[in-house]
Amino acid sequence: MKPIYKYIPFAFMAVVLVVILTTTNNFMVGPNPEDFSIEITKIEERESLYAIFGIAESRSSKDWKKLGLEIEFYNQDGEFLDETTGIEAQIPFVASNSKENFKLNIPKVVVDIEGYSKTEAKVASGYSF
Repeated sequence: MKPIYKYIPFAFMAVVLVVILTTTNNFMVGPNPEDFSIEITKIEERESLYAIFGIAESRSSKDWKKLGLEIEFYNQDGEFLDETTGIEAQIPFVASNSKENFKLNIPKVVVDIEGYSKTEAKVASGYSF
């Protein structure tokens, strides 16, 4: 049987973790999509990628880093074609209560949007510190 004093460092780390989680406001809580308006203003087809331009409007009281977008593409009949999310669809920084222009470079191998006529975009992830 191990002496109890060997468990003290683990107990201490557990207490520290609980204190951090309970005292840090919204620790690891993602953004509320309703706090944002995302408008896709233009999509340019380039050699091996799509350059997607838009405006992110934040109504949040927090600054956000690595704001991840989910962009869905539809054809003229309203049928879903494809979507993009993940690291290629991130805005590096959006300040609280502001508008931020952005450009995303999405490789063509990631999405197939030939014949799209409509987009829908929303915030899917992000970090606030």
